[in-house]
Amino acid sequence: MVWRKEQACHKILQLVFSLLPFHALLLLGCQTLPPLDPIACKTIVILPPESIDERTSDYVIQLWIKAARDRKYFKSCDKIVSSDHAKNVFTFLNISHADPVEASELSANMRSVFQVQFKGTHAVSLDYSYNFGKLTIKPLVLNIISNKPDRGLLHKHVVMREAESEYFEIPFSRWLKLSLAQLVPTSVVGGFSEQDFENEYASGGDDDIYHELSSENASSIPPVLSSFRFEKILHRKGFNLFDVSFRFVPYFNFRFTNQLNTYAPKSEWDAHQTDPTIPFTSFDYNLKFYASVLNILGDLAFYTPIGSLFFSLGPGLGIYHYEDSLNENYTGPMLSLLTRIGYRAFFNDRWYFQFIAENQSYNGAIENESFKSSSDSYAILGIGFFYPEIQRAATRSLLE
Repeated sequence: MVWRKEQACHKILQLVFSLLPFHALLLLGCQTLPPLDPIACKTIVILPPESIDERTSDYVIQLWIKAARDRKYFKSCDKIVSSDHAKNVFTFLNISHADPVEASELSANMRSVFQVQFKGTHAVSLDYSYNFGKLTIKPLVLNIISNKPDRGLLHKHVVMREAESEYFEIPFSRWLKLSLAQLVPTSVVGGFSEQDFENEYASGGDDDIYHELSSENASSIPPVLSSFRFEKILHRKGFNLFDVSFRFVPYFNFRFTNQLNTYAPKSEWDAHQTDPTIPFTSFDYNLKFYASVLNILGDLAFYTPIGSLFFSLGPGLGIYHYEDSLNENYTGPMLSLLTRIGYRAFFNDRWYFQFIAENQSYNGAIENESFKSSSDSYAILGIGFFYPEIQRAATRSLLE
């Protein structure tokens, strides 16, 4: 007999899951749903095996299902969640063939999602090896309800000699295209930004040549259009209430500034400060800077019920161009180092709020008689959109 509170928890979880950010589920104390019926029959969620090629991962799953059915490892009433349905859900749990998760590593959030979305009772991950035409598949079966391994028939190894080699011997050209597809960003962030190049000749130190009188943004482009970022992020849905992650991620950023500064010679300004009757001269300096940079970041994130705090550091390669009021200009490649700290909070599966403060250091970006700077700082307050399906579309496009 199912307890009434279990039924209530299930109904509340289903309703909240559809209306609120998913981590509200945990706040309700419904981390793991009790089964509404005894587990006489299984509903099986198969996790994608690791491979850079999705078709290889799918092929291993198909062979294992066929072999398990032929060996009668399944009961007649057991159900397997369809691959397409599962992939749509996996996308928002940060699970894929390129970023697999073992059944034993499933978070409480993931198990709750499997129960709500699939009514799943068991999760299966498949470890496989392919040598000289022989495919060996080693399944790991987890009871989602109890969060314990299930060592029944489904747990038995499967050895197959009829596996097709084309799924495992991937040509270099295909491997390269698949690798490039993994760099495709899964989200875009746009918002209001503030950018600043600090003039090392007027940094506020005793050795300064100039004193900065004013600084302003001289661009006619709204700040919201100058702060787009394309990045590959992990969705909050794949983590526990409190969690941590570290990974390397590509980060595409387009930087633009039109900065107008007014300076006075430091010696004249100091004299004027001592005696206001002493005049001083001033001049304007206008800098226009454009850059397109790809950084590879080490990203450390801490997850909480109210959002995630992340820290990133990594090198970059890009192209930049600058021109200024001294009629100097330069276009060329550059190396850079990006450091950033940020906060991200999802409203729902797609939309999220983000704040980032970042600094990009360049290898000798700008230097002339009036201005010297090798880094710029950005503060961005914006809204992001998570669209991981674009990666699969990019993969199909590259392989056509």
